Amino acid sequence: MRVWKSSIFWRIYLINLALICILLASMFVTSAVTLPEISREKAQTITDASVNRITEQVENVADYIHVVIKAVQQDSNFHSTDGSVLRKGLQDIVETSAIIDSAVITDPNGVVRQVIPNDLADLQDVDLGYREYIRHSLVQKTPYISDVLWGAAGRPVVVVSVPILDELGVVERSVNLTLRISENKFLSTLFQKIELGGEGYVYIFDRNGRLISHPDKTRIGENISQNEVVQSVTNNKTSGYRQVVNTRGVLMDASYAYVPEIGWGVVAQVPDESVYEGFNAFRHNLWILCILIFIPLSVVTAIYARQIIKPIRQLYNAVDQVARGNYEMDIETVSSSREIGLLTKRFNDMLHTIRDAREQIQYQAYHDPLTGLPNRMLAADRLGQMLAHAQRTRTQVAVLFLNLDRFKGINDSLGHSIGDRLLREVAERISGCVSESDTVSRIGGDEFLLMIPDVMHVQDVLNVVQEILQLLNIPFYLDSHELFLTASIGISFYPDDGDEITELIKNADIAMHRAKQQGRNTWQLHTTAMNQHAAERLLMENHLRKALERREFLVYYQPKIDLMTGDLVGMEALVRWNHSIWGLVSPAKFIPVAEDSGLIQPIGEWVLRTACDQTKRWQDAGLPPMRIAVNLSAHQVEQANLVETVQSILQETGLEPRYLELELTESILMQNTETVNMTLRRLRDMGISIAIDDFGTGYSSLSYLHRFPITCLKIDQSFVRRIEGNGDRTDGVIAKAVIALAHNLDLEVVAEGVEEKSQMQFLRDEGCSLAQGFLFSKPVPREEFEILLTKAGTTSYTESI
Repeated sequence: MRVWKSSIFWRIYLINLALICILLASMFVTSAVTLPEISREKAQTITDASVNRITEQVENVADYIHVVIKAVQQDSNFHSTDGSVLRKGLQDIVETSAIIDSAVITDPNGVVRQVIPNDLADLQDVDLGYREYIRHSLVQKTPYISDVLWGAAGRPVVVVSVPILDELGVVERSVNLTLRISENKFLSTLFQKIELGGEGYVYIFDRNGRLISHPDKTRIGENISQNEVVQSVTNNKTSGYRQVVNTRGVLMDASYAYVPEIGWGVVAQVPDESVYEGFNAFRHNLWILCILIFIPLSVVTAIYARQIIKPIRQLYNAVDQVARGNYEMDIETVSSSREIGLLTKRFNDMLHTIRDAREQIQYQAYHDPLTGLPNRMLAADRLGQMLAHAQRTRTQVAVLFLNLDRFKGINDSLGHSIGDRLLREVAERISGCVSESDTVSRIGGDEFLLMIPDVMHVQDVLNVVQEILQLLNIPFYLDSHELFLTASIGISFYPDDGDEITELIKNADIAMHRAKQQGRNTWQLHTTAMNQHAAERLLMENHLRKALERREFLVYYQPKIDLMTGDLVGMEALVRWNHSIWGLVSPAKFIPVAEDSGLIQPIGEWVLRTACDQTKRWQDAGLPPMRIAVNLSAHQVEQANLVETVQSILQETGLEPRYLELELTESILMQNTETVNMTLRRLRDMGISIAIDDFGTGYSSLSYLHRFPITCLKIDQSFVRRIEGNGDRTDGVIAKAVIALAHNLDLEVVAEGVEEKSQMQFLRDEGCSLAQGFLFSKPVPREEFEILLTKAGTTSYTESI
């Protein structure tokens, strides 16, 4: 009997076909039912985790605000009737609290009596009693946290109003503390962006639906109370998960939470479409595979019926496992059937896609997308593990805070593409200096955090630091650019410098800034005194930010003398800060702070404009025309629009370019040499002179004297002061060599810091043409220098000494 006529054959044939149909249908139905739910649950897990983390941070903000409220209530200064005492109480709160930006005291009627800072001076004696938060604190006699309001300067703010009660419970005044939510560094750091992958994002709103935090900074303060999720939070004051359409019309899966401590809401959402990407691809492939399977099986099922049963059962079991939530498995391809094997492969591909997507989301949440290094979140987690281990083993942990010196100039001048590649190479060099047990992370911008566990000797850590600095000093070659880069490193140790994660990182950061103050390209260990120094620098920075508005800066002028004729032939403009309380502040104190904070840019531009304007005024008054020298900082040279700025100032003031000389140090020339060279040549083509200040104290290579359009060398005063001193002629030899070098290169040479007649005589004998220093005149105000100009040509500064 032929097999084709056997009823058993047909029975097996038909049963196999029926089983295949049933199994494929069940696979399709089960996948259609379970995979979307699985994908949704995974998306919800990620958004829930993000909401929980931000909720904890918002609760921390609420706790911090309540701590500030308690501090205000317990501060005896706010019970005083003395205005200066009340103002001191306000100043202490604003300066010591990272979250409070400004403050106002009103009397029991709501009239403003004290303000901090002075940019709120317009509110003095203004009646604010109609405002809800003040009215609530004065009437209800309880602290009140406002919703998002628009402040006097048009900025979104949150106000904490605290009533001050006397012993009988009568309101004496109210203290109103303001959080400028779009400017506050504490809130910006706390509510930093969370990577949800793709188009996902997190936002925070107050009880009335106004945005407090959003990836789009321009939307902060916007009223979104009509949003369905916002209404669920504000009306029901509950947490949950739902679908919602955002302002761009995209369907989003959103997790949300209500923070009762402060009345704010937190939402994390991802596009609904991204949840189903893997499922839709699988369903499409499944339809194709069904067609591919059924056609050949109708012919060959009779031959391979028994072999088909096993892989079909395997597929069924796999679908069942997926239905139970287990998609971490792979199906072995044991069938010789191409269709079943292809279906198995596609099914495995779908599972791999889901696993890869989940791993990618988790990776993005904990790693820096540019360098692949751990981000701030993962770094904090690893540091926590290191501290727990160190506590058990009684060992030390080193925390290194590394900041690249002047990276912003490279990034601005050459573009973010070069900057990103440079950061990746820096990350590779740093990573090559540490062991597998150490952690290197990029925590933002040009800042890196290194953590070294099980430290037995401090010198071991310092050896790593020295190796990193040496490697970063090696030039970077990107495309046709040769880039020089240095770094400043601050170091703190557990447990000596702190036993908490944030404390160790903060102290390492403080030490890093101290290293920058010491000249960059170095390291500094944290000390207790640094915390006080950091506070003083922060105070000075805050006052510097207001100094231009208050017109506290002055320009002093120091004459340049022709040593051959004794005539006054030029001048240098020097900035001075006349603080309203501190008096004259030494440039050695405030210039480094201005450079670190970026304030040197507007200050330097003001000095340049003022000096050019005054020089032109003297010329118009008929006084002898002379060249004015103005110093440029590294920040100014790194600005892409420096040439345009200088050109604009010359046009505004009417000063001819030949009467302007710009001074810069050797180190500036070695930072991004190609761009600096191009900038200097454009300035020189305008007719402006270029001088190298403090020559001889920087790089030993003199090749840049040929490469850059330099017109003048200024011998550093450290060499001039010791000429002929103590019988040591070393500095005299150096000064003589610089003079000879300048003459050979046809450059003008100026000696700085001439204080003794013997120094003047030496320089004149060696052919130094110009000099400046206290021997002739100290830097003087505009009025005194104008007197010197009136005597120019009639007074010999060399003969009168």
